[in-house]
Amino acid sequence: MPHIQLRLSVGLLRLSPEKCPQSGCRRVGHRTLELHQLVLDALAQTEGTSKQEVIRRAVLERYERSGHASRVASSAKRMTDRWGDVLERLGTA
Repeated sequence: MPHIQLRLSVGLLRLSPEKCPQSGCRRVGHRTLELHQLVLDALAQTEGTSKQEVIRRAVLERYERSGHASRVASSAKRMTDRWGDVLERLGTA
């Protein structure tokens, strides 16, 4: 499914939040799940792999990114503690 159609679908999701007569939940939720399924199907087909593999890769990628952000923040704090006075002087020079 092309990105344009997915974006259109996402836009439509927000326009009609009527409640589901069976469960009382918002139909938007059902449509959101359907959209997620369509995106997952498209990714699996594009990557030539299973939907499980797409999900596994997404989880690992997110985990790696969160770890990277933490390491960068930690490193920045150490460098600021160590070189903060020099940086301060350079900023006023």
